Amino acid sequence: MSAASKAGSDSSRQLSLLAPVLAEVVPASNRHNLFLIISEWMRTSFAALQLGVSPDTLHRRRESNGGFLEIGRDYVLGPYRNSPLVWNVQNCRDALNQNGLRVRKEG
Repeated sequence: MSAASKAGSDSSRQLSLLAPVLAEVVPASNRHNLFLIISEWMRTSFAALQLGVSPDTLHRRRESNGGFLEIGRDYVLGPYRNSPLVWNVQNCRDALNQNGLRVRKEG
């Protein structure tokens, strides 16, 4: 299987997994835009890959663990206790960048 076809099948699988989670998060008036929105939200492993960090790093940076990634903005919880977290990759990228700039100014 070529890298392009594997990436396509991963994207399709990811979209099918995220749709139910995002349908609960996205207001009904915006559901027609769900396809445009869904590409920004990814499960932990996909988001970590896109951001160039480990999944553990994402989890450590959550505000519930004393980090700077905010629930509702940078990530959302699933509907059940064992549901995967879903991350807004662009918001996380911006937050990681802002934190990096802040750390460099302080240090």
